[in-house]
This record gives sequence, C-alpha cells and structure tokens, in this order.
Amino acid sequence: MGKNNRARRAAKAKARSRAQATSRERARRRDQADADDRSGHGAAGPSGATGHGGGEGHRQTNDIFGDSYRADPEGWTHDLLVDAGSFQHQEKRNRRYNSDLRTAVLRQLGRVPLDVLATAAERALLGRVEALWQGGWQPVELLRQARLNGSKAITARLMAQVVANDDARRRAATLDSLWISQVEALDLPAADARPGWIRRWVGGEGLDLADARDALIDALAVMLLPRLECLIPPPGSLGAASTSSKPVHGDTSSERDPMLERIRALLAKAESTDFEEEAMAFTTKAQELITRHAIDDAMLADADATSEPEPSIIRVPIDPPYWDAKGFMLQLVAERSRCRAVMMDGLNMSRVVGYPADLTAVEDSSFALLLQGVLDGLRDLPFPTIAAVDGPALGAGAQLAVACDLRVATPESSFGVPAAKLGLMVNHWTVQRIASLVGASTARAVPVFDPTAGTVKVAVPVAWLLNVT
Repeated sequence: MGKNNRARRAAKAKARSRAQATSRERARRRDQADADDRSGHGAAGPSGATGHGGGEGHRQTNDIFGDSYRADPEGWTHDLLVDAGSFQHQEKRNRRYNSDLRTAVLRQLGRVPLDVLATAAERALLGRVEALWQGGWQPVELLRQARLNGSKAITARLMAQVVANDDARRRAATLDSLWISQVEALDLPAADARPGWIRRWVGGEGLDLADARDALIDALAVMLLPRLECLIPPPGSLGAASTSSKPVHGDTSSERDPMLERIRALLAKAESTDFEEEAMAFTTKAQELITRHAIDDAMLADADATSEPEPSIIRVPIDPPYWDAKGFMLQLVAERSRCRAVMMDGLNMSRVVGYPADLTAVEDSSFALLLQGVLDGLRDLPFPTIAAVDGPALGAGAQLAVACDLRVATPESSFGVPAAKLGLMVNHWTVQRIASLVGASTARAVPVFDPTAGTVKVAVPVAWLLNVT
C-alpha cells in the first residue's frame, strides 16, 4: 500500500510539473508576442501575414499567432479561451493574476475569426461540463450558478445551450433515470448537438465577435467549480444509483412506508392551520414519529446488519439576498430533525447531512414550517435579541421583528403584510405575538390596506413596537 501511494504521489507531481512547464512556455511566448507588438515589428495575424509591409530586412515575428495557430487553430484558440476564463474567475474571486498577460490573451482572441472561436468554444464548454458532471455537479445546480454568478443574463442562456447540447449527444441508456427526470424538468432550449451550435447560437442572439468572446469567457469562468459528492450517477455511468444517492432522491420502499406517510400528513396539517397551539401539537407529534421511526430503523439494523442505514447528503440551494440568514434558518430546521447543515462558501448552497428518514423530514418541510421554526427559535434564544429596522419590514421581515425581544426602528420604518393585498390574513402566531406586545385591540387592526401608497402597512406606530422596559 505504501508503494502504491508513493507511486501515485510521484505521478501526480510529474503531471503537475509538466502542466507548469507548459503554462510557463505558453506565457513566455505570449509575452514575446506582446513585446513584438509594442516594438512595432508587426505581429502576424491568423493568416500569418504581418501587420504592415516592411522591407526585406524586416524579420517576421515568430509568435504563437503564426506557426502554432496555423498548425492547430482550434486547439490554439481553445487554450486561450481556457486561460481567459481562468483569469476572469480569479478576478471575480478577488485573487491576484497577471493583468498584462490577460490583456495579451484577450487581444489575441479578438483577432480570431468567429468560426474558429465558436469551434474551439464548443470543445472547451463540452469538455468542462463533462468534468463537472463527473465531479458531482447536476444540471440544475450548474444553471443556477450561471444565473447567480454570470456577469450578464446572456451567460445563463449560453449555459442552458451547453447543457442542452451535452444532453442531446448522449444516449438514454447511459443516463440514470433521476438525471433524465431532472433535465426534462429544466425546460431547456431545443438542441441537436450538431457541430456549429455555438455559431448558430451567436447568430440567434445577434452578437458581434467581441460580445460572443466575452460571453464564452464568462461561461468558462462560471464553470470553474470545486468537486462535490455525487448524489446522482453522472452521465456515462451504467447501473443503478449509488447507495449514497438513493436516500437523497427517495427510496421506493421508504416512500411507501406508512410511518413516513403519517409524518408527511402531520406536517401538512401543521402548515395549513392558523392556530399556533394546533400547529405546535401537529409538529410535536411529527417529531415524535420521526424519532420513533429512527429508533425502529436502528433496531432493525441491529437485527440485520446488511440493512444498516448510512448517513446521506442533500444539497439545498439558498438564493440571495440574505443567504446567510436563510442558511441559519435551514440550520435550525435541520437540527430539529437531527440533521446537520453546513454552508458551502461561494456556492450559495447548504449541505445537509443525516439519516434518510431525517432528511426526508427536512425535505418535506415547507417554507412556512421553516419560518415557524426560525421564529420559535429566535423567540426562545437564551440571550436578548434586537431587531434594527430602517425602512420597510415586509412579510417575514415584520415577523422576524416581532419575534425579537427588542425592536429599534427609524421614523421612516414601516411594517407591511403583502398577503393582505390578496385578502389573506397573517398567521395566528404573528397576530398573537403582536397582541402580546401592543394589546389585543391594536393587534386586530394590524393589516390595513393603504390605497394611496399601494402597500399594506401595519397600523401600529413604530414607537408602540418598541418594547424597551
């Protein structure tokens, strides 16, 4: 075992050394080309012609836009696109990079014909997406990263084209059923995976060469993502889903478990009721059943070692704004279900770890139940909490404010209940909480529609909500 580890480390070190040597040589040649351009020697274009006439004594520059480009134009452009994407990724992450080298790369890409650029981009994008699938990423997660981290909206549309054309080139027999279901639910654009799809997409978007280059580079920058655990077997893997993925997406046997059906029914009742006592009773009973179900599973696992459940993982998306507060909300709900949630920095996702039955309870909890858990947890914290309000506090914002022990607000602050526009009342918990702060008669008049302002405001002066004693 020791020899194998040393051999693997040596092979990795050799591969890194080769990659670094290639990168240094590529950078040296680009710097040479940049220096030749500044010295007026006339850089060669894609066709190999120099930038100006020059006499017989003029030496043609031996830059990478000459022989290297003519030998393999798509491969040469592919390498430049990858480098440009890496530079943009480093800039977005506020990391140091060679700005002069980046400028030279962008200038060289700006002189590449669109057809060559599009062909090289197809190779780069499909190669990168293949690596992401093998690295644990799923189509819905990649599209979400493009929507959140792309410099422009066009990056998300390009990423949808990439996923659609990648899927079109694969045979259904090589795809897991869960993967197929997820792709079908994405409503991707039509694609046939025929060569030239980037060129056709550029024409359909009406982009010029510079805009197309920027969109391709931004997409490659977005796709520089870390490896994740595989929750669904990636494309090309044959056979059923792995053990770790089954609990995440639902095991057939667990979906038919009568105990889990009772738990789901209780959680649904807790969400639908307007009475706090009734909701708490349903939630408490559901928690008891979850605990009993977990104990039963543990006893069965002791009796039959082959059926011992293993901890599993789900990834929950957390969109901005307030992603940190939403992540904290998910942590509270996960802990109440005997799971653990860990934020994934820079990815706007949270990784939830637990046993299958507990993860099912977390997934089945709706937003209302999540919010209720946060409000209860905020109210029951062992230290004082203060809500600082400066401006409108609408919906859940108003609920969070009244859940705190103290509220400090500016004169411009207001508390809104947007649901009142639809004729809906805020839930019983919030009304009861406000009644405990300002009195029952005032709490009954909280949701009031203001037609002049076009918003729903709380008819409680801010000073009344200041519970400073």
